[in-house]
Amino acid sequence: MRMDRATTMAIVNRLEAKGYLVRRKSRSDGRKQALNLTDPGAGRSRRPSAPSSNTSSGSSRALPKEKWPS
Repeated sequence: MRMDRATTMAIVNRLEAKGYLVRRKSRSDGRKQALNLTDPGAGRSRRPSAPSSNTSSGSSRALPKEKWPS
């Protein structure tokens, strides 16, 4: 996936504001930043998201929550 720096930083800022990741200076190179998931961020990344209702075929239906993988 190709994104410019501004787009990437906007996403990082939103995730950090929600408490899903923390940003720290890299230990090996002070010019770099290390991004680490927090516990809530790791939990969020493991949860399935609801299928998009914007599909090209229009024939797919959302999988009921009780059928989502745990």
